[in-house]
Amino acid sequence: MAGGKVKKVQSNSNTKQPSVRESVKLLSPFESNESNLLGHYERTILGLVVFITTLSIYVRTAYASVPGGDSGELILTAQRLSIAHPPGYPIFTLLGHFFTYLPFGSIAWRVGVMSCLFGSLAGVVIYLILSDWTKNSWASLVASLMFCFSPLIWLYTIQGEVFSMNHFFVSLLIYLCFKYSQHYTHDTKSPDYEKSIKYAHMGAFIGGIGMANQHTIVLIVIPIVMWLVFVVGRREFLFNTRRWISMLLCFAVGLSPYIHIFITPHLNLQQYAWGNTGTLSGFISHFLREDYGTFQLYSGQTTDLSGLSDRVLLFLSTAFSDFMYWGLPIAFIGFFYSLRATRFGFGFGWLLAGSFLLYLTAFFKLTNMPLIDPLYVGVLSRFFMQANLLLSIWIGIGLAFIYTCIPPNFSRFILTPLLLVLCVTQITRNFYSMDHSNNFVFAQYGHSLLDPLPENAILLVQGDLPSNVGHYMHFCEKVRPDVDIVNVDVLVWDWFVRVQGPLYNITWPGKFYHLVKPGGFSTKTFFDANIDKRPIVVVGGFKDNEESWKNDYAQLPLGLGTQIFKKSDTPDPVEWVKKMGSSLPPILSLDKDKFRDDAWEWVVENEFWKAHQSKAEILLKHAEASKEQGKTNWKELFEMAVVELEKLIKTRPTVWNLKMLGVAHNYISMAYKNGSNEHKNELKSATD
Repeated sequence: MAGGKVKKVQSNSNTKQPSVRESVKLLSPFESNESNLLGHYERTILGLVVFITTLSIYVRTAYASVPGGDSGELILTAQRLSIAHPPGYPIFTLLGHFFTYLPFGSIAWRVGVMSCLFGSLAGVVIYLILSDWTKNSWASLVASLMFCFSPLIWLYTIQGEVFSMNHFFVSLLIYLCFKYSQHYTHDTKSPDYEKSIKYAHMGAFIGGIGMANQHTIVLIVIPIVMWLVFVVGRREFLFNTRRWISMLLCFAVGLSPYIHIFITPHLNLQQYAWGNTGTLSGFISHFLREDYGTFQLYSGQTTDLSGLSDRVLLFLSTAFSDFMYWGLPIAFIGFFYSLRATRFGFGFGWLLAGSFLLYLTAFFKLTNMPLIDPLYVGVLSRFFMQANLLLSIWIGIGLAFIYTCIPPNFSRFILTPLLLVLCVTQITRNFYSMDHSNNFVFAQYGHSLLDPLPENAILLVQGDLPSNVGHYMHFCEKVRPDVDIVNVDVLVWDWFVRVQGPLYNITWPGKFYHLVKPGGFSTKTFFDANIDKRPIVVVGGFKDNEESWKNDYAQLPLGLGTQIFKKSDTPDPVEWVKKMGSSLPPILSLDKDKFRDDAWEWVVENEFWKAHQSKAEILLKHAEASKEQGKTNWKELFEMAVVELEKLIKTRPTVWNLKMLGVAHNYISMAYKNGSNEHKNELKSATD
């Protein structure tokens, strides 16, 4: 009897197994509407339209030079085959290196072209997912273009960043899951069975190589594994050890670019390479992002009280705007309608829903980025893009559903043209703000940072902007090769002095920066060890506002920072300012219509403004000290401070600047109250 049952099951399997075409119909909840369906050639043509349109516009608007954020560091590590900040991004580094050999454009632009290419490929894959699923190429085209030209996606695709490559790998992984579902069968002798297993192994490889680019892809890999093992393919994977081993091998092959960050310290150790990745413990630490906190996005301290609901609301409001307000409601329709794709108890639509909800809850819950600063909001919003990719799929499904609900002539002559107009509107409304082909703000910042430095200087920087842009300009654009740039933020980790320290012509007075721990050194001891050997310039302030150096050292304004002097060797401030006055960049006035509130360009504008303010502060301090010491140059120092303060007040009339201007004028008034009418007229003119 048992044998009879088995034979009966086999018979049913052989005679009733649906074909690939029938499987597609079972997977898709959409009824055929001949007016909406395009043939193979038309489908291919529209796919090419997506690729050519996106790539041409992306390249046309790509950053001409180095952008802000992490991009400068990622580009220079690609150009030098070095090691980026945790978790390393090795596949971006390796592929980006090939693009640095393009024969034209800056290094930043060349690597940006790679991002443009992967962004266009991601758009094509989204189109393929939707056209295969919905059988509606127009809905698929519109959803793909709406995703590609949404402001957030567009901005991070036209610069050397990891996000567009992540979009490609995530979309490709989803596509392979769909193809697996499309060909899945229990009949092990069927050609479809072999195809489904092939797609599963390809998905494992893409999951691994995606992890070698950006770790957030794990939040879609986990649901896929659960769906594959416990829902759709449990017969093939749950207790099949051989299958598990082959899948894990494919994943490991995809992850193999991480070998780069392990062998690089042994083969190509050079300045600016993160971590002690040449050791097993250092490699694991780098992979797990232990320097930042494995499950944290932000490594600093924050008093921000925003929670999961605040981040989800921020995501929804951003998506509402990015998809031109109509896209999000359509996505909600597509979300619920996609759940009807239920060939298996919980089908492909449920996989996407689970991935989306896991991303919103897990990632946003673990994210500790404060939302009190627009810049941090911008940093967090970069990680909305993976969820936006899923939204774009639901937009396509929602549009395809609408097509099935209306007459063919209405869809052909009204709905399709209307959707194409909306796509064109999405491009035109964002083109001006997304066109960075003439954006040299950060290159200007880099030159303002490096050009004024004295010969053979040590430049101590704090913060992502001076570190990433400064290192890019220094290494990739060969600006001031005589200078050594040190990011003081990494000095707190013991690997820097041990691994990178010997590559610098710098004396390290300890194993790491720390005021209390044994083996640590302070800013003062660093100055003591190096001030007689090389000029020292500080940009971005001092670590933790440390003041151990203040009794023995003074600072005078230089460019975007200050040069450090022994108090006994400090030049005359008046002569110094006269000599170095031209080292300051002009105060920027950026176009508010072009740059988002969270753009790094505003940070540059603020840094330029702060440099002028710092100069005014230092002049006031030296003026007051000179007056107390009975020196004769104090009046001139106050007058110089007034000039700087008046420049600042024209752009930002802050309370501090107005107060300091009043103090300076008061001192000048005291100096001239018994002076000539000429001096009184000068004072009146300055006051006016």
